[in-house]
Amino acid sequence: MTGLVVAMIISVIILRKVNREKFNAFIALVRKFAISKYFMILCLGIACLIVTFKFEVGGSVVFILIESILLLFCEDILVTTLPFLLTCLFLCKMYDSFDTFIRLWPIAVGLIAVIIVHFIIYRKKIVFGQLFWGILAASIATTLGGLFSKGSWVNIDGSGIFYIVGLGFGILFIYVLLSSHIHRNTDYDIAEKISYIMMLTGIFAVFMVLQHYMTLFSVFVRNPMSLVEDPNFFYVQWKNNVSTFLMICMPFPFYLSFKKTHRSSTFHRYWMGVLMYVALLMIQSRGGMLFGTIEFIICIVTIIFIDKQSRRKNLIAMFAMVLFAVVFLVSASDLVAVYMQKMSVDSDEVRWRLYKDAWENFKHHPIFGVGLCYSGNHAETWEPVTGAINWYQNSILQILASFGIVGVLCYGFQFYCRIRVLTRCRTKFNYTVFLSYLGLGMMSLVNPGLFSPIPYLFILTMLLVIVEKKNEELLDESDLIEPIRFNKVLRNMEAIVEKKIKK
Repeated sequence: MTGLVVAMIISVIILRKVNREKFNAFIALVRKFAISKYFMILCLGIACLIVTFKFEVGGSVVFILIESILLLFCEDILVTTLPFLLTCLFLCKMYDSFDTFIRLWPIAVGLIAVIIVHFIIYRKKIVFGQLFWGILAASIATTLGGLFSKGSWVNIDGSGIFYIVGLGFGILFIYVLLSSHIHRNTDYDIAEKISYIMMLTGIFAVFMVLQHYMTLFSVFVRNPMSLVEDPNFFYVQWKNNVSTFLMICMPFPFYLSFKKTHRSSTFHRYWMGVLMYVALLMIQSRGGMLFGTIEFIICIVTIIFIDKQSRRKNLIAMFAMVLFAVVFLVSASDLVAVYMQKMSVDSDEVRWRLYKDAWENFKHHPIFGVGLCYSGNHAETWEPVTGAINWYQNSILQILASFGIVGVLCYGFQFYCRIRVLTRCRTKFNYTVFLSYLGLGMMSLVNPGLFSPIPYLFILTMLLVIVEKKNEELLDESDLIEPIRFNKVLRNMEAIVEKKIKK
């Protein structure tokens, strides 16, 4: 793989020297196709085939090769977003596969080389956005976590270094790169493009859920006793990860459904959002079912109030869903009872023990916490798989236990910066990203979520960078200079932004 990447780089240089005019025309064609819906749907189809034929390891190599080609030929880094997200999604099925993928380290080296070459060839002026100081504060807290704790920095390993860097100054570096290389002055709307990418990612998550149950159904048909013989017949190990993806992506098809065009109706996208919620219910993640229902209700109520042109259509759709839900609850009461039983929480469950450990760790180390590399509760409470760290399965308790009061202050400031960016301009896209952030935040109350640098924190960072770019665009077009008083900006901007949205 590394040799192939080197050959590709040399070929690009040679082609560029031989015939610059034809080379530039070819590059322009590749870039136009790479950002088009046709290419994205092609990537979606490839990912579906990978999952269907259980080719996840080889499929990751295929998508790394695709991303390498895109990085070499395309200046726009958004073209690599969908292949990256699809890869992360189907790799969710590869639980405890560190030993499998560590053997592919030469491919990772090749990808890193391509990334470095990309940012050298297409270097941009460094931009520090509004979120810089908030992420910097969180990076400092992450790095200082466990400063005076025995066993945190002493027992540090490769996994610990990855998460400390990835959640700290690594994500700060990525933020600066994204801020510098994502531009609002493109021949497409970056908000609409990223929304379409997120919608296709959610559709792929839905496909993964449906394909899983189709596989189970085929097993049941061949051996009906398998349902009785295997008490974990319906168990899905990757349910929480795919639920997190679904909650991140769910608001975007609703946003695209009321973004009307003169060419065709967009109402079918509304049902894509509904399908994502159905998949959340099917996958049996308790956090996904509970918090996904909250997020779904907010999305439905919001679209009824915002999308005035299709309000009657949306109300009819909502009535149809409620009617179907009532019929299903009555007709399949036994199945519903089983699902409700799955929602119950055992008092001796691992999560509860992790929560208690987190509070005890905070009480003993209140200033800097015990750090991300703390492993004092592994033997008694939970033993993470190779390559993982001691997650407390709750973002708030993770901050308290790992980073202490310093972490609370720093992460609180980062949260303030994020909300400030999201509310700087009251647009439908900003509200959509806020709902996506809300979904990720709720799932992070029962899962690592925001403390997974790849992919969840990366996704949130990219979405917020695009929000920053769209805010700048609106503020520039309105010829307003932002005053010190933030609320006054919102009042002055509201009429202008609403007028632009209606267009």
